[in-house]
Amino acid sequence: MKMLDKRFVVLFAVIGIVVLYLVSVVSQPELVALNDVKNSEGKNVTVKGIVVEKYQTKNGNTIMNISDNNTWVSVFVKETVDAEPGDEIRVTGSVQKYKNMYEIVASDIEILKKWDENYIELKQLKSNPEKYEGININVTGFAVSIKHNEFYFSDNISKIRVEIVKSTVLPAENQKIFVKGKFVKGKTEQNGNGFEYRFEYFIKLDRYGVLNE
Repeated sequence: MKMLDKRFVVLFAVIGIVVLYLVSVVSQPELVALNDVKNSEGKNVTVKGIVVEKYQTKNGNTIMNISDNNTWVSVFVKETVDAEPGDEIRVTGSVQKYKNMYEIVASDIEILKKWDENYIELKQLKSNPEKYEGININVTGFAVSIKHNEFYFSDNISKIRVEIVKSTVLPAENQKIFVKGKFVKGKTEQNGNGFEYRFEYFIKLDRYGVLNE
């Protein structure tokens, strides 16, 4: 009889664990694409995206804009967040409308990939600059045309300007390096025909390092 009772206890324990697991799975917020957030007002959702902008309010809250290439959504967090522009994150929270725009009030944020963990190639940067505009990047190539306040970054096919914003030891000419910094679009020097300016994408250098051949 006691053996039978023990079996019932074990059976009910297993059933309880299975039920709890099924409840947790069912209650998980739905994973939705950013362009579908507008259809989920009032619901709890989970989304993934790249942080493109981040602001800290005077009250200690964090506001981030995240993107998945084609769409961006604002995320409101009632605390400080370690994520930086360029990081890939997963956000879980409720969708609400604020000033005629949909946003996610986050209950949980997970950093999936830090912006400086993986290198990107210069050709990726040049082929789709809008994708990376305003975010931190980590790109590899060769340093050329070095000056005291800038140098160019080349892959022997194309090149891009790197602006040195703080004192640093300059790389050697044609040295293979990685560059970490913010990819921005800005107004450059006037040309020789008067006060006409041109706009270009360039990298504001945070730091660089030498790569072994």
